[in-house]
Amino acid sequence: TPTPTPTPAGTPTPSPTPFDFDGTVYGISNGFDDPEGNLIYKINPSNADLSDIHQVTLAGFTVRRSQALAARPGDGVLFAVIQVGNDQEESRPDGGGSNRRLVTVDPTTGVATNIGTLSEAVSYLAFRSNSVLIGVTGDGATTPETLYQISQTTAAMTQLFPLGNGEDGEIIAFHENGLLYHSSGYGGIPTGPEGEFEGGVFESVNVDTEEVTFVGPAPTEAFAMGYSRTIGEMFLSDISSDLYTVSIVDGSRSFRGTMEDQLGRWDNRGIAFIEESPTPPVPLITIDSVTRTEGNAGTTAYTFSVQVNQLPPPGFPITVQYTTVDGTATVANSDYQAAAGTLTFTSTGPTLQTVT
Repeated sequence: TPTPTPTPAGTPTPSPTPFDFDGTVYGISNGFDDPEGNLIYKINPSNADLSDIHQVTLAGFTVRRSQALAARPGDGVLFAVIQVGNDQEESRPDGGGSNRRLVTVDPTTGVATNIGTLSEAVSYLAFRSNSVLIGVTGDGATTPETLYQISQTTAAMTQLFPLGNGEDGEIIAFHENGLLYHSSGYGGIPTGPEGEFEGGVFESVNVDTEEVTFVGPAPTEAFAMGYSRTIGEMFLSDISSDLYTVSIVDGSRSFRGTMEDQLGRWDNRGIAFIEESPTPPVPLITIDSVTRTEGNAGTTAYTFSVQVNQLPPPGFPITVQYTTVDGTATVANSDYQAAAGTLTFTSTGPTLQTVT
């Protein structure tokens, strides 16, 4: 009897190295008109395992779809975009329009609190480091693939500028380098010698200068993205609810795990990191020196520029009190006119104000 040849053992696929992470990551799923499929849960960033799962509910409405999730820096409040329906308001079959609402969600219960109706079909949310909320509209919106600043108290939308690159599937996330990263579409291919691209793109966006820079192709359509400051990685989940880290250098992805086996036909639509915030730096306030010839008649205006090096988060304005004091010039000798007042710097800017 011949001795059978042993079958070579397959090489096991190594598991990704776990991250050293002290924080919480939340996700939200799109129920596709099945209320029970709209869930909020914790995501293990090392392997995509889900835990602490709760159905998302909003008093007086039926939650049909969930589109986005983002955590506000500092206090970790979770903001989401949901679509609702009731006897007076039904979800539109195309998924767009005025039934999208901005809400906050308690991740321990799934209970949402309504903020307001969004005027455009927002597909994803991201917070700047100063807690300003930015949204991007979907490819099928009335004003598609466009960035907006969104009020966290009324859901009012202020248009910033259009993006326009890519195709379906608009997601955004801010990196600690200050740039916004945008993924859209899938299967991108170069089409010209000057960097022209067709199909899916992953790109960086300077929200202040409106400069958009191509980073790399998007191999599959992505539905969620978020950055972890403590891990130092950008995370992304795609149309199959597979979790990746994505390089901000070339857009390449590294697989971490899948949520599809846990979510089934409902896909993940949010990656929101809640991490302990570092002690915020003390704002630096500067005032320039002004030298002018006084003259011997009339008055001469002296205008001083007062500037802060960073804008404060919403609800925490920086106030600067100023007053004139005698030096070699005195009020008694009519050398100058006394002045006093307060300058207020808010999260919406500007960073520079003047005193005359």
